[in-house]
Amino acid sequence: MSRDLTTPTGKIGPQPWMTAADTRAVIDALTAKGTEVRFVGGCVRDALSKRPVRDIDIATPDKP
Repeated sequence: MSRDLTTPTGKIGPQPWMTAADTRAVIDALTAKGTEVRFVGGCVRDALSKRPVRDIDIATPDKP
């Protein structure tokens, strides 16, 4: 059985883009109200693939 080599797998530790001041400001504002946040989309894909992260997507369970 062949493995899909186009889908990255694994875990990523803290990255500079995760701890940047602008990113932290958004995360802090959302979590101050108890909202759960997650990094999603291309930033996760790029980090797992060891590619430069050019934009950050954050998801919450809250309605927009």
